[in-house]
Amino acid sequence: MSHSYLLLQKSLYGLKQAPRQRFKTFSSHPILLGFYPSTSEPSLFTLHQNHNQAYLLIYVDDILLTGKDSQHLLRIISFLNIQFSIKHLGFPSSFLNINITSHNN
Repeated sequence: MSHSYLLLQKSLYGLKQAPRQRFKTFSSHPILLGFYPSTSEPSLFTLHQNHNQAYLLIYVDDILLTGKDSQHLLRIISFLNIQFSIKHLGFPSSFLNINITSHNN
């Protein structure tokens, strides 16, 4: 399984409703790629297309992207980078104080 940790570089800071507007603006783009928002966790988006599965979790400016196909994840990152200025921080060791490990099956 491949993981990527991303950081939004440019966003909608300065607005009174900035966090909500930032989330609303950003979350519409994964949907364009075929992601579906989770019914139980609005910041989690899932993608199931053919044999590709990907999961995208948004927390403020941090984005965790994971899936089985690293090439597919790179295409998602490229799309998001066109829409937003993001910084790819590589493989995460933790996210929101949760330790992350990877296992190849």
